[in-house]
Amino acid sequence: MYLSIKRKSDEKILHSCSTQTIDNPDHMASAEKFITSRGMSLADYEIADSTQDGITAMIKTAITSEEKWMNDIRNTDGGMPRYLEDLITANSLTMTPEMKVRYDKKIKIRGERS
Repeated sequence: MYLSIKRKSDEKILHSCSTQTIDNPDHMASAEKFITSRGMSLADYEIADSTQDGITAMIKTAITSEEKWMNDIRNTDGGMPRYLEDLITANSLTMTPEMKVRYDKKIKIRGERS
């Protein structure tokens, strides 16, 4: 089990810990301190036990479209950093067919930003 803290308004996970449970008063006090020490209200957050599957599901649903886009674009940087993309866009470089595929993929993802 994992002790998890999530915001009620959007179900975004702030914290999860596999070594703590809600059954332990010290762990609950620690979780409450985590919230209140940041100036947040306990009423706005849920402290609960979750399974690994539950944590994984909450993380998937809590990610915003902006965060998803940032992850997608970041994943394209390994094969083509932004400076290289800019050089290609400015027609300062010629590309191999493989580079053209990576470039087109990156430009497509960049265009999906909402």
